[in-house]
Amino acid sequence: MLGDAQETAGVIGGALSFDGADDAVRLPYRGELPLGTEDFTASLWFRSSATAGEQPLLWMGGVGTTQPQVWLRAEPGNDRVQGLITVRDAAMAPRSASVRAGGAYNDGAWHHLALRRGGGRLSLFLDGTAVGTADAPSGSVSRNSPFGVHIGQRMDGRAFFTGAIDDVRVWDRALDDEELADGLQPGNAVLWLPMDHVSDSH
Repeated sequence: MLGDAQETAGVIGGALSFDGADDAVRLPYRGELPLGTEDFTASLWFRSSATAGEQPLLWMGGVGTTQPQVWLRAEPGNDRVQGLITVRDAAMAPRSASVRAGGAYNDGAWHHLALRRGGGRLSLFLDGTAVGTADAPSGSVSRNSPFGVHIGQRMDGRAFFTGAIDDVRVWDRALDDEELADGLQPGNAVLWLPMDHVSDSH
């Protein structure tokens, strides 16, 4: 834990509230976390009333146009929510794909957000509905990147989230449309953060 994130009521039990200044959650490295070339799904719940700035929700991997990475963020100033991947594939130059949802979703209510790579497509789901899709370049989203998992902040610390985040999960497979539409939370996630409490030792 970084900063002074506070416990708050969540969608599933408790959640964590972030102040937009220095609160964040970082995960230590584990071998199963880098997603490589695999299909994947990343999901979380978020609640925010922020009206400006970059609002990073989940960031895995590096930063910039040449580092493999996966991220989800809200951009209320641009009236959108966005997901992006950057990949490396053999000797090819890094390539990126992004998907966006129109609307700031900063109404102070809980919203479910998911990013899925599967079948050569990158898709963004909001509250169970596909809101954006694009061709997903093949390649690794984690090769040779300074790997890390950050919740509530950019990997480089240049932006922090204002609001609450709950139930962060990442699977090393593409969840199907029914699983995402029904809000189901299948087991066997490579990452699961309930985000329901802060221990005294953080």
